[in-house]
Amino acid sequence: MVLRRDWMKKTLLALATVALALPLFGSTTKAASWHRGTPTALRGYWKSYNRSLHHTFTYKITKTSAYATGFDPDYIKNTRYKYLGHHYYVINGYEPLYSKKRTNRYFKWFNSHHMANSGVKGKYDRYWGNYYK
Repeated sequence: MVLRRDWMKKTLLALATVALALPLFGSTTKAASWHRGTPTALRGYWKSYNRSLHHTFTYKITKTSAYATGFDPDYIKNTRYKYLGHHYYVINGYEPLYSKKRTNRYFKWFNSHHMANSGVKGKYDRYWGNYYK
């Protein structure tokens, strides 16, 4: 009886040690960071007017694609997106017009009437890529 009680104490002590030490090493996995489609906040028809070029640029974002018009069309389909924090998103999709491979587009959502985009992570300026509804 004493032998069995000692065995149980040692087993419980070993399990408690493992349970307490496990969070110290952390986890390298992330829960579902890529989502299908496009962010709901960015969907819709966005316009930007460039005064120096006297030209209107548009961005149409649907559930599964993003299409920009201007001097050079930009189209991505079969999209997925990742939320980067602080209203920053990256949309990844297949670009069939030029590169014919998957590519990224970065967006910053300010409010329901204003967003900015860039092809480079973190490069949002107020003179290029601002769109309004």
